Amino acid sequence: MTSAVARKPAGRPRDPDLDRAILDATIELLAEEGFARMSFEHVAARAGVGKPTIYRRWTSKVDLVKAALSRRNPGRSMPDEGSVRERLTCLLEDLCASVRTERTRRILAALVAEIPRHPELAAAVREAFLAKRRQTAFALLREGVERGELRPDLDPELASDALVGPIMLRVLLSGGRVSSSIAGPLVDAFYEGWGVAHAS
Repeated sequence: MTSAVARKPAGRPRDPDLDRAILDATIELLAEEGFARMSFEHVAARAGVGKPTIYRRWTSKVDLVKAALSRRNPGRSMPDEGSVRERLTCLLEDLCASVRTERTRRILAALVAEIPRHPELAAAVREAFLAKRRQTAFALLREGVERGELRPDLDPELASDALVGPIMLRVLLSGGRVSSSIAGPLVDAFYEGWGVAHAS
């Protein structure tokens, strides 16, 4: 018997429409119920599938949430042209647009509250909401130093937190307005402390 005959047939491929329905239901229920109250039973009912369909794909609620978050748009690509100041403003405008909806606020608040009990969620939250934007910010800040727009002693990681932090504070704690109009003033304030006097 040849190996081709002896090999067991592959299992039925996963249905991407089912995956999409389950992950969409997960995001909806995270916003409505929070992580603690959300269950596989609730997700299955919302998605119109049986619980075994979910368990065949994800073995835990944390894995399911991580998969749902991974589908989020991590942010648009920044333009290559323009000053670093202009592109940092564009980056913060994009972040504001991604987190200003009530549903996103609810999801973030629910997940951040669970991080002490489920530390593995922290990486998923960072990847979904901040990772790509932080990498872009690091690259822009280093370019700003090289161009002479920003002080040479700037710490890109600390500087990135200084730019993004006020937005996330409004989303998670203060409840302040989050719109693209706050991006410019945040970058202006940052440049007052870290900009070089002769920068354009």
